[in-house]
Amino acid sequence: MASTGEVKAGLVTAAATLAVGILTLNQALVGVFYDDGLYAGLATAIGSGLGYVHPNLPGMPGAVHYPPLYPVLLAPLFAVLPVGGAALAAKILNVLLNAGAAGLIAWHATRTELLGSAPQTPRWLPSAVVFAAAIAMPVLATQSVLFAEPLFAVLLALAIVVADRGASPWMAGVVGALALLTRSIGIAIVAGVVCFLLLRPPRVPRRSVAAVLLPVLVAGIAWAIWVATHQHQIDPALALGYGNYSAHLQQAGLSAVGVNVPDMSRPLESLTFGWVPVRWLYDILAMVSLGIGLYGLVVLSRVSAIGLSLVFYLVILAIWPHPPIDSSGPSFPGWR
Repeated sequence: MASTGEVKAGLVTAAATLAVGILTLNQALVGVFYDDGLYAGLATAIGSGLGYVHPNLPGMPGAVHYPPLYPVLLAPLFAVLPVGGAALAAKILNVLLNAGAAGLIAWHATRTELLGSAPQTPRWLPSAVVFAAAIAMPVLATQSVLFAEPLFAVLLALAIVVADRGASPWMAGVVGALALLTRSIGIAIVAGVVCFLLLRPPRVPRRSVAAVLLPVLVAGIAWAIWVATHQHQIDPALALGYGNYSAHLQQAGLSAVGVNVPDMSRPLESLTFGWVPVRWLYDILAMVSLGIGLYGLVVLSRVSAIGLSLVFYLVILAIWPHPPIDSSGPSFPGWR
């Protein structure tokens, strides 16, 4: 049972994250980031009774690029409000979702002592770490437009909490299925949860693993049938933007692995050490932080399902044919 301190940690983190999120709200036009325009179009189509289609394309072909849960969540907003009002309401919804995810993570990290149980570890440390991550620029940028990441973050946090507690495999499966229907990368959550349940002592019965997998299989098969039925409606010339993700892999194969793997840590390194004006010092700091991060991932994998979920996420990133950052690297005043 949660203590008052753990609940307070979650509520304070959620409230602080919400306050920063509200301060960063904007009324920028929808569609500037491409994905947000597609989500708005899909939500408009659903809210107008057209179905899950792209209303901006000739013939209004069925949508097969993005899973449908986030557009379905936005559909009521675009059904009753003008585009500008619906977009602002959706951004507020994203802020609320991000705050909820941050509060849930802070509560869980405090309750399970994910950052350590040593007497010298401050009780406020998990909340501080979660809050800092929740107001980082990448998070604020994705919540201030119509992206599915805030909804996905809530579902990810719920799945990890349920899996770590080991009390309800069915609930973990249902949340994992919803995450998969929000973003395809949700498959990494499912794989991480299943492996965590299988590997951690005491190992769970096979029927518990089946309970996790069954809702995911139902959701995955339903989405696969939809995609197989409608993907032929997408013009091959538009496959990379509107087709299913196989179009990317078919064109690139595994050729991206050699480029992606060396660059996978570069975005975090650039965000953390981009201010360093000397290249050799930047390289040393980046290598040390990478080593600490990998060690932390190993330790985390032993105590929480998020560790193995991140491992599978990194495997997918290694294969995905879009480099995480410009391979030329960050720009420093002292070198280029």
